[in-house]
Amino acid sequence: MEVTIMYSGILADKAGKTKEPFSGIKSLYEIREMLAAKYDGFRELSYVISLNGVIVHENVGIKEGDQVALIPPIPGG
Repeated sequence: MEVTIMYSGILADKAGKTKEPFSGIKSLYEIREMLAAKYDGFRELSYVISLNGVIVHENVGIKEGDQVALIPPIPGG
């Protein structure tokens, strides 16, 4: 199973790219853990996850072709 992870802002800077395909991931929790292990400093960053355009706040399963976007906090007031 392959999903595409899209990065923006500081997350794209840390990953060194704006999107990346991953295989064998079954949940958003696994994505967070995999990214924390792969990219230095990812565990300390704040971000929300969008699954197919919808912000999710809990661990949910993912399926083939899902698009996952990592969104850092938006500055401003």
